[in-house]
Amino acid sequence: MDVFVAMTAFVAVAEEQGFAPAARRLGMSTSSVSRHIADLEAYLATPLLHRTTRRLSLTESGERYLPRALAILEEMSCLNNEVGDLAAAPKGRLRITSSPTFGDHFLAPIATGFAKAYPQISVSMDFTERVVDIVAEGYDAAVRAGLLNDSSLKSRKLADHRFVLCASPEYLRDVGPLNRPEDLAHVDCIHWRLRAAKMVWSFLDGERRIDVPVSGRFLANSSLAELEAARASLGVAMLSPVTAAAYFASGQLVQVLPDFEPEPSPINIVWPAARTMPHKLRVFIDFVAKELHNNAAAIACDEDTP
Repeated sequence: MDVFVAMTAFVAVAEEQGFAPAARRLGMSTSSVSRHIADLEAYLATPLLHRTTRRLSLTESGERYLPRALAILEEMSCLNNEVGDLAAAPKGRLRITSSPTFGDHFLAPIATGFAKAYPQISVSMDFTERVVDIVAEGYDAAVRAGLLNDSSLKSRKLADHRFVLCASPEYLRDVGPLNRPEDLAHVDCIHWRLRAAKMVWSFLDGERRIDVPVSGRFLANSSLAELEAARASLGVAMLSPVTAAAYFASGQLVQVLPDFEPEPSPINIVWPAARTMPHKLRVFIDFVAKELHNNAAAIACDEDTP
């Protein structure tokens, strides 16, 4: 006896409320369906169905068996589809969203490499500052930085984004030396606008975490705006190392509190919590994760990515 065939027959009979409609659904003869059910009941040593001339109903054992059988058959179908996908070349249209900063500097070159590696996949990239509802708007995935709040989405961490603090030499001369993270509470801090409700900067001192409430006159939703504000002596900015590196070299900016590391922000890719992941999305996530891992030192994402 093929247990899965017999289980399929039982589920069809239970859902169709009869042997004849189940047989039509499965493309079998009624006698074959009846035989599969009888074999399954013999195998389990318990009846699953009450049979009368007028109606058919589940026994207590049948009521217990049905939902588990449904789950097993669905899982088998998903597994077969997934393995079948792996055997075939991934194809289709892939819609991905991210922030302009991360998208332009990092995701775009990775995505072009992905498109070359997988010629049967068409890639659509949408870089926007707003937080996109990927399910309602039909996206396959989004790359986001920071803590994730939407538990309805599945996620995979891709990398950590690290930051440096910087300010102009003129601003530091005006405010005096900054020796500890707590000193930032008494100066102007240039803040990323989407984080404005929190206005707390966190630092790592060995295994100790230091949270510092900060404030300032300049808020922005652009890393370039934060950079320009720091160059204009409007306060201390928290930027990616790559964004600030050239200005450190030219002397326009100075690193602040180099002995204290700002808490890194995780970079995640999120996607709808479907039972099975499309093959095109699986290979994209693996491709992006590998590329970001290979270039971890260069990651520069300056905001909470939508």
